[in-house]
Amino acid sequence: MKGPFATPLSALISALLFGPLFIQPALAATPSDYLIQSAVYQWYGELDLGIQPKATVNTDLAEYPNGKPVAGAHQILAIDQIAEENGRLLLEVELEYQARDAGPGEGRYLIQTLTLENSDSAPQAGPTLIASETQVNEIDELSGQFRPAAEQNLIRALLFRWTQALDYPGSQALTSMLLPEASFTSPEPGQLSPVSYQAALQALNNQNSRRAIKNLSIGTAQADGSYPVSLEYQWSAINQWGETELARVGVSMTVLVRDGRALIAHYQSQYLPPVTDPGAEIRC
Repeated sequence: MKGPFATPLSALISALLFGPLFIQPALAATPSDYLIQSAVYQWYGELDLGIQPKATVNTDLAEYPNGKPVAGAHQILAIDQIAEENGRLLLEVELEYQARDAGPGEGRYLIQTLTLENSDSAPQAGPTLIASETQVNEIDELSGQFRPAAEQNLIRALLFRWTQALDYPGSQALTSMLLPEASFTSPEPGQLSPVSYQAALQALNNQNSRRAIKNLSIGTAQADGSYPVSLEYQWSAINQWGETELARVGVSMTVLVRDGRALIAHYQSQYLPPVTDPGAEIRC
């Protein structure tokens, strides 16, 4: 591979394949969608903790009997983009909702329209949710007991934002998503810090980069409140010479949720053997 990294990122494929706009729960998305999905999961994660929305957000909070968020669980079923105009995105989100104190089988089926606005002054921060309107609010006889979702939603929000920062290393700093005492291991040889790793990624000058999230596993909370997370990146990139490259990266991390935000306490990644098929050209 040309470039500063002497790594297994040398398997070339004939075309860069992009998946559907939104897929849930596989969490595959095109790079431009990562921050959109992060904003959606962050919104519902905060509601699930009972955090009151900012006064700047226009929302009906129809799933709550008193119109105020309380501890509960929004299970996101699907996210679809409806329209984009004048820097605003209109999304339709399909969900199941259950209050923490609800009995077995008690829940709501929701379809909500979210309006997100891009910030011209800070585009790297991603879109901001400015409105939520409930279109469908029906009784849903959910099976089983209450399933917490706050931490799961916040962790997914973190994963999308982290992946965006890897694909667009000139955007948000990795350190903003790491605890100050966090341990970090990049897939490259040597002891690269989060800052130096991101700088090395930027130095590749890729024309395009996409890390599709596969095989995501979020474990149960540990005694210290942390969550073990594992996933695989299928990384496709068009380098500065117009060549298409492919790599697989295995990732394991430990995540903590503090004050309505997920942060990484431990991050370790390594290259995995490439998956090939008869139509793929492999160069070592």
